[in-house]
Amino acid sequence: DNLIESFKGLTLSTTIERIFLLGNPITHCYHYRIMAIAVCGKSLRMIDNEPVRKLELDRALSLGKVVADAIRSGWILDNMPNPDTDVDLSLEHYMYYKKYG
Repeated sequence: DNLIESFKGLTLSTTIERIFLLGNPITHCYHYRIMAIAVCGKSLRMIDNEPVRKLELDRALSLGKVVADAIRSGWILDNMPNPDTDVDLSLEHYMYYKKYG
């Protein structure tokens, strides 16, 4: 079964060039490709047998380390509040949470 729902636990890699996620719940997230690039690093060249576009790479890299770390902690990048989640924080709240608990 394909059960990848987040990128929790994935570490930055300078060697991952391809990742195939189709059929996993994470692909239902609008920004899943950008999240994949942010957590895997700029060596990622193909996602789901499609090339990483320059715009995607630029957006992912512009998010910075804090956002990449949040995604690796299981957070999902979204541009709308999600009332169906247990926790729904803005980036500012996430940074405060990481700093002060």
